[in-house]
Amino acid sequence: MTVNAKAKNFIVVSIGNTNGCAHDEHLLPLLVTLIDSHAPDHRVITNRGVMVHFRTSKRKFKMVKSLVAEAGALRTRDDRFAELKVGVAEGELIGEFDWFGRVKSYGYLGLFGGANLEAVRSETTPGACKEKLRSIAQHLDVQAA
Repeated sequence: MTVNAKAKNFIVVSIGNTNGCAHDEHLLPLLVTLIDSHAPDHRVITNRGVMVHFRTSKRKFKMVKSLVAEAGALRTRDDRFAELKVGVAEGELIGEFDWFGRVKSYGYLGLFGGANLEAVRSETTPGACKEKLRSIAQHLDVQAA
């Protein structure tokens, strides 16, 4: 069997807890529902939380900003999410894609690359999420020009 892996640019949002543990069976469905309402291209539930992938584009960037804002609002309005942390990164990830360019949900690879780790690391750095969102916005504006 051959694996047809390709590299494409993604915006990665890592949503997890500061204590390093994922949410329980009551809170995780609420978080996944919030994430799915923003139409990610791919998501993975990990031992730390949820890793969410959006193809890099202006349209998807709007969804990323909305998701980050709603996750922040969830943290302030619901005490059960008080330790919720959000990290953002952008970069090339390697994965399997179907004929339409979508991430294969049944693929062997998932999405791998340094942007995943960068997003997780930025969860714990104050101001890193906002700074990265600014940087991505500037990058997308330059591409459009």
